[in-house]
Amino acid sequence: MVIAIRIAGYSSIDGAQMSLTASVLDEAGLMFIEASGCGPADRPRELGRAVALELAASGAADIIERSRPR
Repeated sequence: MVIAIRIAGYSSIDGAQMSLTASVLDEAGLMFIEASGCGPADRPRELGRAVALELAASGAADIIERSRPR
């Protein structure tokens, strides 16, 4: 059984700073995990990685793993 999930992200830049908010929601809407961060606008990969690691540590990795075909 494949479970659908929703992954969302929103980023904005204010001068030299970038902010990023990302979330993962399971299909049933029972689990919602969100993480945010900010950093230099010229280093978006580092910010994305930091937010992704925070999501994963908060349980998003489990939601994503359950959505993979077996």
